[in-house]
Amino acid sequence: MEHRRFTALLTLLVAMMAIQKEAEAQQLPRLVVCITVNELRGDYLDELSPLMGNDGLKRILNTASLKSNVSFPLYQPNEGSATATIFTGAYPAQSGWGDIVAYDRNARRYLNIMTDDACQGIYTRDNYSPKNLFVETLGDRLKQASGGSSLVYSVAPSAQAAIASSGLSADGAYWIDDAIASWATSNYYGSMLPQLEQYNRSSDGPNKRIVAGITHRPLRSLKKQDIAYNDYSRAFVHRYNQTSVQAYKSSGLINEEITSFAVRLLEQAGYAERRTPGLLALSYTAKTSGLRELEAEDVDTYLRLDESIARLLKALEDRIGLKNCLITLSGTGYTSYLATDDKNRTSRLKRELSETRITALINMYLTALYGSGEWIAENSNGRIYLQKKTIEERKLSLDKVQREVANFLKGASGISYAIAASDIPQSTDLLAKSIERSVHPKYAADVYWSVLPSWTLTDVKAGSHLQYHTALCPSPFAILGADEDIKRNHYEVRDVRDIVRVICSILRIRPPTA
Repeated sequence: MEHRRFTALLTLLVAMMAIQKEAEAQQLPRLVVCITVNELRGDYLDELSPLMGNDGLKRILNTASLKSNVSFPLYQPNEGSATATIFTGAYPAQSGWGDIVAYDRNARRYLNIMTDDACQGIYTRDNYSPKNLFVETLGDRLKQASGGSSLVYSVAPSAQAAIASSGLSADGAYWIDDAIASWATSNYYGSMLPQLEQYNRSSDGPNKRIVAGITHRPLRSLKKQDIAYNDYSRAFVHRYNQTSVQAYKSSGLINEEITSFAVRLLEQAGYAERRTPGLLALSYTAKTSGLRELEAEDVDTYLRLDESIARLLKALEDRIGLKNCLITLSGTGYTSYLATDDKNRTSRLKRELSETRITALINMYLTALYGSGEWIAENSNGRIYLQKKTIEERKLSLDKVQREVANFLKGASGISYAIAASDIPQSTDLLAKSIERSVHPKYAADVYWSVLPSWTLTDVKAGSHLQYHTALCPSPFAILGADEDIKRNHYEVRDVRDIVRVICSILRIRPPTA
């Protein structure tokens, strides 16, 4: 009899433990922390891993429930377009968040798509909002699923990343202002949290520090490598002030500021008190300093990134508990360097093109074919916008003129490709497909072109894609947490659009593009 009672009790205990385990496996995370690192390179992570500690990047990558390399098949990707694709699950052709400065045919000039005259900047003169983000984000879906009670915030060096990762209904989006290096936001999201505003105005805030001057030296001394492209151990000193805010935002120091602000946000936003899952989207940088591979500044950027992530994980453990968090880490699928750095090449050949001369030659060519007139409305950023009024007046086919221009460019020295917009939909070319998925119809050009990497444009406009040489590269992606759920569902993440789908599956909500 005693044996039977013992057996029954043991069976009951085992059943209760199984039920408890299943309940724990299905428990929603209290906080989703999405870490996006602009221009993160997996090969650099592997090479520099021995120099990193065990509590930052390696902690995520070594204990991740899911790891993979993700493709970002975008045309001329940038921080904004890559970040928006991660959080919306939609390419820029649908989301509208591609080139942040886009050509407006009616105004005949380039306009910032974030500008919204109905809004007012806070600690910035820029009036920004997500009005031209045409699809929902992960944060928007969390808001809808919880009836608005989920907290959604983003923190990033740039406004384009902060707005893209927070979405349309976020509680806040914060970025570093390009002019004065203060933390900035928009009244679209309401006012800045009082405690964050107090930090922003204090001597510890980035604005006061950059006014005083910020000195950037290597985080620590490193041993000189036996074989390397550049000397890791090289000492450097950079000083940032009000005239070099962009340089500061591209340096490894900005990663430390992102974490400092994020930790304050964790403490003051109220995540720990909410009973619905919240989202904290953080953007960091791993942007390299130039054409040369892994210079001392680049190594310093990765080491500071590692320490910043370690500090973030410690704050999450203390405030929320890592077991209550779902943490993702992703790059942006590309790397870039300034085309002007090509002057440092060892080649003795001087290969230069003039954007102005290209425009003049196209006008001359079209004039010879169809008569004099204003044929080109704008030629910059590797995109040609034809003067449609002239084409209509001559009763010409727009498609035909587009092809004439593209074919003319293909015959020019230094041009790597040229394609007419009318040829893109039916083309099987990989480049054409990347343009099709990366450009929203509202911002479509008539002809797309670029120069060969060994050539330099002498008069390229500031901010143009042609200022940079960009290469796509597989992006690391990892999820820390939700182990049982991932093992049970066998998620695959190959394309950037899969990232938000996996996160939404774990959260048991519909993805933004459902």
